[in-house]
Amino acid sequence: MFQRIFLTIKLYSQRHRRYSIWIVVVVPLLLYIINVARNTQPDPFDQPFCNPSDGVCHEKPNVASPRTVYSAWNKEQYDQWWKYHEILNQRAAEYAAKRTIYQANPHEEQQKTRPLILLGDSITESWLGTGLGLPKHRAEGVPEVLNSQLSASQGFDPLVLAVSGDQTQHLLWRLQHGQLLSEYSNDPTAMFVVLIGTNNLGAGELPGPTARGILAVVEYLLKNTSKESSLLIFEVLPRGDGKTWLQDLCPPRCQMSGLPYTSFLPPIQKTNQAVREGLEKLRKTYKASESRLKLMDGGMEFLDSANPDLEVKESLMPDLLHPNAEGHKILAKCIHQFRDHK
Repeated sequence: MFQRIFLTIKLYSQRHRRYSIWIVVVVPLLLYIINVARNTQPDPFDQPFCNPSDGVCHEKPNVASPRTVYSAWNKEQYDQWWKYHEILNQRAAEYAAKRTIYQANPHEEQQKTRPLILLGDSITESWLGTGLGLPKHRAEGVPEVLNSQLSASQGFDPLVLAVSGDQTQHLLWRLQHGQLLSEYSNDPTAMFVVLIGTNNLGAGELPGPTARGILAVVEYLLKNTSKESSLLIFEVLPRGDGKTWLQDLCPPRCQMSGLPYTSFLPPIQKTNQAVREGLEKLRKTYKASESRLKLMDGGMEFLDSANPDLEVKESLMPDLLHPNAEGHKILAKCIHQFRDHK
């Protein structure tokens, strides 16, 4: 476009030589300045999730919200989130249609499976071997664990409704916008598994609000699923990437000395303690037994007491955050324990 404008200016200046210097020099300079200014506009995605000056975060963990310019790293990830949200809505609709057929033919072996709805972030999406719907090397082997330990051969009919990078408010929003359908939410045999919250802490949110976000998800499920269905809530798993990740969160999340924190384990412990206390209140409010609502501490096996520098076992969490296939076998074992306990 600018080449065409320049050629037009050049032709005009050749015909009107008295204005040639102004036209040939000044006008292109102005166009250049305009172009530079346009290309240096602030990137709306290039801003912290929590305000460095006062620590206030731009989304509330217990208030449903889609991903925004604050929680998406860039425009590409933002667009991919919306695209994958629609894909999950379609999968949920197809799954609901299948469960309707199963309910109409309860005597066939395949139809005897119980719905297993897996809800969460990248750790849960790893069951599919993907992150935001795209193949992930770190999740290699995890779908095989799902197929061998949480599939029809084990009496389950799994549906994975998880998105890499999601926080509690994003999961809550997805549940309210197409991913919790009556065909399986009202099924008394359904089992819902929730693992969420680490990305709230990873974005700079405090333990208290993070716990409230987890509890908001739990309460929404208690209100909108069959009273005979089962809810298994995993505590936030430990992670060992604090030494590198927490540097980017200071400010506002800094020690009294002004230096960055070095470990996620203290805020994770505070979050899990607050969730434990909040779940007891929800049990009383909704008269939910242990078989209806269970909090699972699946993180102890991931901790590496022999190597405090890593904090978690590399053999189970190679990147110190995401469980690999062996790590997901532990999560699958927890799900079986809950099912068998009931």
